[in-house]
Amino acid sequence: MKFSEVEQGFSMEGTFTSKKKLDYFNTLKMWCVDEEDGFKKIDYRMMCIYKVVFGLSTFYDLDMDMLNDEAGDICLTGFLGTYDKCVELGLDAFIFENEKLYEVFDSLELDMEQEVRLSNSLEKVVYNGIEKLIKKIPDLDFKQIEKITKNLGKELSKLSPENTKIIGDVLEQQKVKVGK
Repeated sequence: MKFSEVEQGFSMEGTFTSKKKLDYFNTLKMWCVDEEDGFKKIDYRMMCIYKVVFGLSTFYDLDMDMLNDEAGDICLTGFLGTYDKCVELGLDAFIFENEKLYEVFDSLELDMEQEVRLSNSLEKVVYNGIEKLIKKIPDLDFKQIEKITKNLGKELSKLSPENTKIIGDVLEQQKVKVGK
Protein backbone atom coordinates (compact mmCIF):
# COMPACT_ATOMS: atom_id res chain seq x y z
CA MET A 1 0.00 0.00 0.00
CA LYS A 2 1.21 3.50 -0.77
CA PHE A 3 1.76 5.73 2.23
CA SER A 4 -0.06 8.62 0.55
CA GLU A 5 -3.25 6.48 0.59
CA VAL A 6 -3.22 5.82 4.36
CA GLU A 7 -6.05 7.48 6.29
CA GLN A 8 -6.92 8.10 9.96
CA GLY A 9 -7.87 4.91 11.82
CA PHE A 10 -5.90 2.71 9.43
CA SER A 11 -5.06 -0.68 10.96
CA MET A 12 -2.25 -2.91 9.84
CA GLU A 13 -0.33 -6.00 10.87
CA GLY A 14 3.44 -6.04 10.81
CA THR A 15 5.91 -8.80 10.04
CA PHE A 16 8.88 -8.88 12.42
CA THR A 17 11.27 -11.54 11.12
CA SER A 18 14.91 -11.61 12.17
CA LYS A 19 15.94 -10.66 8.64
CA LYS A 20 13.67 -7.62 8.62
CA LYS A 21 14.99 -6.56 12.03
CA LEU A 22 18.57 -6.88 10.76
CA ASP A 23 17.76 -4.93 7.59
CA TYR A 24 16.08 -2.24 9.70
CA PHE A 25 19.08 -2.09 12.06
CA ASN A 26 21.53 -1.73 9.15
CA THR A 27 19.39 0.89 7.39
CA LEU A 28 19.05 3.00 10.54
CA LYS A 29 22.76 2.75 11.27
CA MET A 30 23.65 3.74 7.70
CA TRP A 31 21.39 6.81 7.83
CA CYS A 32 22.12 7.86 11.45
CA VAL A 33 25.93 7.69 11.50
CA ASP A 34 27.37 10.64 9.58
CA GLU A 35 30.94 11.68 8.93
CA GLU A 36 31.93 15.33 9.15
CA ASP A 37 35.50 16.61 8.78
CA GLY A 38 36.82 13.06 9.17
CA PHE A 39 34.96 12.43 12.43
CA LYS A 40 31.89 10.25 12.84
CA LYS A 41 28.80 11.42 14.71
CA ILE A 42 25.29 10.18 15.38
CA ASP A 43 22.47 12.25 13.90
CA TYR A 44 20.09 12.24 16.85
CA ARG A 45 17.98 15.00 15.26
CA MET A 46 16.82 12.73 12.46
CA MET A 47 16.97 9.36 14.23
CA CYS A 48 13.36 9.49 15.45
CA ILE A 49 12.16 10.33 11.94
CA TYR A 50 14.22 7.53 10.40
CA LYS A 51 12.96 5.01 12.97
CA VAL A 52 9.34 5.73 12.09
CA VAL A 53 9.67 6.07 8.32
CA PHE A 54 11.96 3.08 7.79
CA GLY A 55 10.08 1.02 10.39
CA LEU A 56 6.73 1.45 8.68
CA SER A 57 8.34 0.67 5.35
CA THR A 58 10.26 -2.38 6.58
CA PHE A 59 7.76 -4.07 8.90
CA TYR A 60 4.42 -2.94 7.51
CA ASP A 61 5.36 -2.91 3.81
CA LEU A 62 4.21 0.67 3.28
CA ASP A 63 5.54 2.20 0.08
CA MET A 64 6.94 5.53 1.27
CA ASP A 65 5.99 7.33 -1.91
CA MET A 66 6.20 10.82 -0.37
CA LEU A 67 9.97 10.78 0.35
CA ASN A 68 11.06 11.81 -3.13
CA ASP A 69 11.19 15.20 -4.78
CA GLU A 70 10.09 15.92 -8.36
CA ALA A 71 13.36 14.50 -9.72
CA GLY A 72 12.76 11.24 -7.86
CA ASP A 73 15.51 11.77 -5.28
CA ILE A 74 14.99 11.23 -1.56
CA CYS A 75 14.89 14.64 0.11
CA LEU A 76 14.72 16.13 3.60
CA THR A 77 11.34 17.77 3.02
CA GLY A 78 10.00 14.38 1.93
CA PHE A 79 11.20 12.78 5.17
CA LEU A 80 9.78 15.60 7.29
CA GLY A 81 6.43 15.61 5.51
CA THR A 82 6.15 11.82 5.73
CA TYR A 83 7.03 11.86 9.43
CA ASP A 84 4.53 14.65 10.16
CA LYS A 85 1.77 12.67 8.46
CA CYS A 86 2.79 9.52 10.40
CA VAL A 87 2.46 11.41 13.69
CA GLU A 88 -0.81 13.00 12.60
CA LEU A 89 -2.26 9.57 11.81
CA GLY A 90 -0.80 7.97 14.95
CA LEU A 91 1.34 5.57 12.94
CA ASP A 92 4.45 6.34 14.98
CA ALA A 93 2.89 4.23 17.76
CA PHE A 94 3.25 1.15 15.52
CA ILE A 95 7.02 1.62 15.91
CA PHE A 96 7.64 3.21 19.30
CA GLU A 97 5.08 1.17 21.23
CA ASN A 98 6.10 -2.13 19.71
CA GLU A 99 8.01 -4.28 22.19
CA LYS A 100 9.44 -6.38 19.35
CA LEU A 101 11.60 -3.40 18.35
CA TYR A 102 13.03 -2.50 21.77
CA GLU A 103 15.94 -4.90 21.33
CA VAL A 104 16.70 -3.37 17.93
CA PHE A 105 16.69 0.16 19.35
CA ASP A 106 18.89 -0.81 22.31
CA SER A 107 21.46 -2.67 20.24
CA LEU A 108 21.43 0.08 17.59
CA GLU A 109 22.28 2.76 20.16
CA LEU A 110 25.13 0.69 21.60
CA ASP A 111 26.52 -0.23 18.18
CA MET A 112 26.45 3.33 16.85
CA GLU A 113 28.05 4.72 20.01
CA GLN A 114 30.80 2.09 19.80
CA GLU A 115 31.48 2.82 16.13
CA VAL A 116 31.69 6.57 16.75
CA ARG A 117 33.86 6.14 19.85
CA LEU A 118 36.32 3.80 18.10
CA SER A 119 36.56 5.76 14.87
CA ASN A 120 37.07 9.06 16.71
CA SER A 121 39.59 7.71 19.24
CA LEU A 122 43.03 9.29 19.36
CA GLU A 123 44.61 6.03 18.22
CA LYS A 124 42.38 5.84 15.15
CA VAL A 125 42.89 9.53 14.26
CA VAL A 126 46.69 9.19 14.56
CA TYR A 127 46.60 5.91 12.61
CA ASN A 128 44.57 7.52 9.79
CA GLY A 129 46.94 10.50 9.71
CA ILE A 130 49.97 8.22 9.43
CA GLU A 131 48.25 6.20 6.71
CA LYS A 132 47.59 9.38 4.70
CA LEU A 133 51.18 10.48 5.17
CA ILE A 134 52.52 7.11 4.05
CA LYS A 135 50.36 7.24 0.92
CA LYS A 136 51.70 10.72 0.08
CA ILE A 137 55.39 9.88 0.53
CA PRO A 138 55.94 8.47 -2.99
CA ASP A 139 54.56 11.75 -4.41
CA LEU A 140 56.85 14.00 -2.32
CA ASP A 141 60.29 15.23 -3.27
CA PHE A 142 63.26 15.41 -0.89
CA LYS A 143 62.66 19.04 0.20
CA GLN A 144 59.03 18.35 1.06
CA ILE A 145 59.98 15.26 3.09
CA GLU A 146 62.66 17.25 4.94
CA LYS A 147 60.13 20.00 5.78
CA ILE A 148 57.58 17.46 7.07
CA THR A 149 60.24 15.76 9.18
CA LYS A 150 61.27 19.06 10.80
CA ASN A 151 57.68 20.08 11.54
CA LEU A 152 56.74 16.62 12.78
CA GLY A 153 59.43 16.75 15.45
CA LYS A 154 58.22 20.14 16.68
CA GLU A 155 54.60 19.05 16.78
CA LEU A 156 55.33 15.75 18.54
CA SER A 157 57.33 17.55 21.23
CA LYS A 158 54.17 19.48 22.17
CA LEU A 159 52.23 16.30 22.98
CA SER A 160 51.63 15.07 26.50
CA PRO A 161 53.54 11.94 27.62
CA GLU A 162 50.36 9.81 27.43
CA ASN A 163 49.66 10.86 23.84
CA THR A 164 53.32 10.36 22.89
CA LYS A 165 53.09 6.77 24.19
CA ILE A 166 49.89 6.20 22.16
CA ILE A 167 51.57 7.49 18.99
CA GLY A 168 54.58 5.26 19.71
CA ASP A 169 52.25 2.27 20.03
CA VAL A 170 50.53 3.12 16.74
CA LEU A 171 53.89 3.48 14.97
CA GLU A 172 54.99 0.13 16.41
CA GLN A 173 51.81 -1.46 15.03
CA GLN A 174 52.63 0.08 11.64
CA LYS A 175 56.06 -1.54 11.71
CA VAL A 176 54.46 -4.91 12.44
CA LYS A 177 52.00 -4.45 9.54
CA VAL A 178 54.73 -3.39 7.11
CA GLY A 179 56.95 -6.28 8.17
CA LYS A 180 54.24 -8.90 7.44
